[in-house]
Amino acid sequence: MSTRIERLTTEISKVAPIEGVAIFPTGTASEEHWHTVTNFSTGELVRIDYQLTATAGEKSAGDNVAINFDLTQGLRVPRVLYSIWQDIGALTGAQKTAIATDLFSGTPPKVSQDTGPNAPVLLTLSDLQKMAALSTADKQSAQRSAISIFTLDNPTYLVHPPFDPTINVPGDELA
Repeated sequence: MSTRIERLTTEISKVAPIEGVAIFPTGTASEEHWHTVTNFSTGELVRIDYQLTATAGEKSAGDNVAINFDLTQGLRVPRVLYSIWQDIGALTGAQKTAIATDLFSGTPPKVSQDTGPNAPVLLTLSDLQKMAALSTADKQSAQRSAISIFTLDNPTYLVHPPFDPTINVPGDELA
């Protein structure tokens, strides 16, 4: 059990019979037929669907859990790009080659399929690393940058990837 909604659901289930739980961003309007509370740790709206058999006391206990549950625990945030870049630089030559093969080979190459916020930069770096006029060192630098940015956009890409399970460079970290 790893997601915050799974943890919250488990905790509420300990005190009240429920059908399910949903978490909505701060500022979301509650529908009239929803049973909702506001979580203190994030300000997010928590919808709790209690079973018909739930008593008023169980609902109150469930609400209290949802209000006071730490929804920030386990949240992941993007890593600093330079940290990812350093970790990639520390990989072996064979690992870097395996990543480059996975990311830049194929038609279309995986790097060109990124839909994250850095997609335009990735496409530019992908083209740069192919330019004959650049030195090998410059091409490798463009590749390393593209790999770092792709990992930032796709945080689990280099967490034990199938092409080399010994690599472990996450693009995010615990908040």
